[in-house]
Amino acid sequence: MSTVVIADDDLITLKNIFNYIIQKNNGIKVLGLTSDGTEVLKYIDKYMPDILLLDLMMPKLNGLDVLDILLENKEKYLKKMKIIIISSYIDKLYKENKYSKYIYEVLPKPLNIDKLVEILNKIDNEKEKIKISQYIDSELNKFMFNKGSNSYKYLSDTIYLVLLEKRRNFELESDIYLKVAKLNNKKSEKMIKWAIEKLLYNMYINTRQEIIKEYFNFIEDTKPTTKLFIRSIVENYNRKKNKR
Repeated sequence: MSTVVIADDDLITLKNIFNYIIQKNNGIKVLGLTSDGTEVLKYIDKYMPDILLLDLMMPKLNGLDVLDILLENKEKYLKKMKIIIISSYIDKLYKENKYSKYIYEVLPKPLNIDKLVEILNKIDNEKEKIKISQYIDSELNKFMFNKGSNSYKYLSDTIYLVLLEKRRNFELESDIYLKVAKLNNKKSEKMIKWAIEKLLYNMYINTRQEIIKEYFNFIEDTKPTTKLFIRSIVENYNRKKNKR
């Protein structure tokens, strides 16, 4: 889930944006609404949102003033936060090149809210992809894999695609290996399957049995199948995701 703070001096626009985001995207959580540039900074300090929707023309502090303050401490504010400018005065923005690399998107008014939701979805998906990749690395780190091998990348790519495509009852033999092969510029999905199976066999030989038993709830010294191994990682991710 991505979090957002919305700042716009037009209360009608503000209300429309808020209602439409809530209606169209369950993955976006609105943390704050304001028409005051000073209050924007308070919201950012309090919540550190993933996304800031920022109008340029606002009372007390305008949008450019807000950007200047954020730039003064860009490591704190701009490392992860995506800024989307919504304004009728975007020409003012383009005159200041110092802002360009820190702005994710610029949308003119009257605002195309469908376009905004599309951008928010894109940001949310990008964030989810990063989380998936980090999760896979942390899970695979529990086992004695050769991380520099092609086989490790094939396994990581397979789990990544399964999670990304939200497959619940996936069959690994159907098309997932073919997609991994294409991702790695290989011709044969059979080679991908064989490489992953060999990797998991080596994992079973080299990893302490108590680690394997604990992870897969095995009682006996049993080698987990490829499907079981991947499904366990996928199900663990989905359980953690549902608890957020």
